Amino acid sequence: MQIYDGLESLADNYDAFIFDVWGVLHNGVRAYPGVSHCLKQLKTMGKDVLLLSNSPNRAHYMPIQLSRMGIEPDLYGHVVTSGESTYKALKTHEGKRVFCISPDEHPTCMEDLDLKRVSTPEEADFALISHPGLGRADDYLDTLRRCLDKDMEIICANPDKVVDVGGTLYLCAGGVCDLYEDMGGRVNWHGKPYVPVYDWAFDLLGTPQKSRVLAVGDSIRTDVTGAKNYGIDVLWNAVGIHWEEISANGSINADKVNQYFTDDPNIAKPTGILNGLSW
Repeated sequence: MQIYDGLESLADNYDAFIFDVWGVLHNGVRAYPGVSHCLKQLKTMGKDVLLLSNSPNRAHYMPIQLSRMGIEPDLYGHVVTSGESTYKALKTHEGKRVFCISPDEHPTCMEDLDLKRVSTPEEADFALISHPGLGRADDYLDTLRRCLDKDMEIICANPDKVVDVGGTLYLCAGGVCDLYEDMGGRVNWHGKPYVPVYDWAFDLLGTPQKSRVLAVGDSIRTDVTGAKNYGIDVLWNAVGIHWEEISANGSINADKVNQYFTDDPNIAKPTGILNGLSW
């Protein structure tokens, strides 16, 4: 599996690029070095750039966050988030009662919707999870059992299992929903790796040929699996949530990479590996 130090050698092969955000453009605290320069080079070449994020926030919040990190809105053309997808789904639930399995006081995927937020699963028609706490999935067991007792569907606004915040991995909503499904519960997933969010992305890109689109992401579970299942090339960005599993002495270790895929031959394999997004 070839390791790339940047996109320059690949850029002519593609007309459009789909970038994950958290784990590719930034680590939750600051932008990775070289990201803005890479995006500027792609813009100069006339490439179409779409940001596809499992952020539980609505899409219009993304440029605000990225601008604070020095990544300006003119460096990309489109933004798709799992939060925006969740917002569309929640519109069909207006008038119902929702229990939020989250410490987030104001989930933006609920903004301006006619939903009544209740404080217990027993009062609710359905549940929503966006930002879980920073504990363990087991911390949610009691709440999930109460949801299960009502055969309650949970809408998941972020399928990521973990998230890298400044180099430390924390539990994410997808990890909690994995547990709920293992218990026999019903989850309505929004975002990567599910097909609808890629259909939406391709519509915004003008439905290009799949062979002319390259995705870049750091998560095997969501980014690589989603792109491969959709039929597009994808680079696995090593400088992300899997870094500790495939690195040694501060660099990608080929033996660890091979072992990673040998240990689980059923996981999706990327087109190549990217050593951090740069030109």
